[in-house]
Amino acid sequence: ILAGDGGVTALAQLTAEEVSDCVRADRLAPDAPFADAARAAAEHAGAGLNAFTAVHARSGDATAAESTLLDAARRSARAASRARGPLASVPVAVSADLCEPTLPTTAGSRLLARHRAPYEATAVARLLDAGALVVGRTNVDEFRLGATTETSVH
Repeated sequence: ILAGDGGVTALAQLTAEEVSDCVRADRLAPDAPFADAARAAAEHAGAGLNAFTAVHARSGDATAAESTLLDAARRSARAASRARGPLASVPVAVSADLCEPTLPTTAGSRLLARHRAPYEATAVARLLDAGALVVGRTNVDEFRLGATTETSVH
């Protein structure tokens, strides 16, 4: 919840631009949007939608897992970018078929249930470099062969 001139606003009501502006202006803690989004995703995970296949439990999970996978130069460049990037602290969800090494890349298949990608997809890397934080993975049809997620293991 963000208090401002116009009253109180829930984080979920803010646009990505508003979130990053508030973080850069120190009106919002950098981990607050991530924590709020992760909590909401976890709460709704059991609602029968199966929209998320994996969710980071807390904001530290993404940062800790990422830091073990990236070299020091890339981490420092990304950290500098995050502080002032256009998506500073904006929580995002990444499709289960895009390579992202901090959570399993299942592509909606039981065969890949424990697979961790050895690298990031370009789209994911660009989101992270712009300052976004990955909250979790979204469901897809097995190997993206469909449009309804009816053939997903999840």
